[in-house]
Amino acid sequence: MRRAWLIACKDMKESIGQRAMLLRTGLPVLLLPILYAVIAGLMLRSGSHNPRQAAALAGWVPMYAAFSALIGTLLTATMAANAVALERTRHTIEGLLATPVTDEEFFAGKTLAAFLPGLAAGYGAGVLYFATLCLIVGTRALFLPGVGFVVELLAPMLPVVVALEAILGVMLSARCGTVTGAQQVSGLVSLPIVGASIYLAYRASQWPLWGLLLLAAGFLVLLAALIYLGGKLLGREEIIARLD
Repeated sequence: MRRAWLIACKDMKESIGQRAMLLRTGLPVLLLPILYAVIAGLMLRSGSHNPRQAAALAGWVPMYAAFSALIGTLLTATMAANAVALERTRHTIEGLLATPVTDEEFFAGKTLAAFLPGLAAGYGAGVLYFATLCLIVGTRALFLPGVGFVVELLAPMLPVVVALEAILGVMLSARCGTVTGAQQVSGLVSLPIVGASIYLAYRASQWPLWGLLLLAAGFLVLLAALIYLGGKLLGREEIIARLD
């Protein structure tokens, strides 16, 4: 795993130095949670004198919180799409493939490089949303109905969402010939994952503890299988053959 970690560190350092990527993915992660928090705060203030309206508007708070956290996964989709396709475009992948690193280590390193920043961005966006909302309406926003749903279910599910996007994104990046194509396909794959995660978290909120444990075990098995499959199907020879 040491080689995989070195590959991940290399990719993350290179991504930090890409101004275009930081502007394209970093700004939404910073600005949209603040924008959602301001909208939610103004909505709560507008209904403060009408109990029925206040109860209806309070339902938007956890929804915006979920959106804010999942916005952070955009960074994972972008980095995963660039994992192989961008290296091929820059002609830097030849040197990496010439090293004694195995396909499994190569895939794990690329996946880890997309997973860690996206996970940090997802949690960071959620914290930024609630921090901004508390500045507007006070700490009562943390105790509104539905907020516990976000904290108890969506927050633990976020690593699964990010991991799925990272694994599938790297697999697609190895198969796409251009960076643009990889980013488009990765974005299309991310949308159903995000949508399904919100729906599944809502359904799981009504399950007993043993059902949640089975769900967690199922996700772990799925992620392990995808990581193993991704390493086996990486196609080093195919990547080398497609080099210009």
